[in-house]
Amino acid sequence: MFHSMLKRFGLTRVGWKDRPEADTAVCVPAAASAAAPKLSREIYAQAKSARVPAFHEAVRTFAASIGQIGHRPSASEMERARDAVPCDVWAYLVALSLTEKPIPLLSDLSIGVAAAEKGFIDRLTDKTYADLDTWSAVAGRENEVRNVARYTGRTIPQPIVIPSEVLAKLAERDRLRGRRRRGQPDGDPSPT
Repeated sequence: MFHSMLKRFGLTRVGWKDRPEADTAVCVPAAASAAAPKLSREIYAQAKSARVPAFHEAVRTFAASIGQIGHRPSASEMERARDAVPCDVWAYLVALSLTEKPIPLLSDLSIGVAAAEKGFIDRLTDKTYADLDTWSAVAGRENEVRNVARYTGRTIPQPIVIPSEVLAKLAERDRLRGRRRRGQPDGDPSPT
């Protein structure tokens, strides 16, 4: 049926054996089938470069960029990865790398399992807003990284934007710690 649909629209399937990924179909006009091997590689490269990675793939790309796994991704791969992850989660990944904590990754066995991928997204998003220790540690570490970049002549990284929800939790935690140091109860005093 697939082949008859291709013929019906005047298309020819090319590069079937050359494709490393089975989920990408490359179809070109039948007239271009003479230049099929070269054309299919070019089309595949364009399709791959335009593809937005899944959330877990984007996290893997980030982990590769800091040397935790695999090869170093290109600038375009990093840009696509950044587009696939919410800003707060991306900032949390940067905070983890600055504090030299490992980036959580989805196991290879769970890739393609919808429930596992959704669970990974939910866990990492929840951890983004709950890991107050990493967020508080990143402020001092961020200044160190900027100073090292300044002295070594490297580009100075942009400051990490800490989510407002996390800032509120940090302020509340600091307020409660201050009250405990002064010997006051944690809650608001209620009249009795």
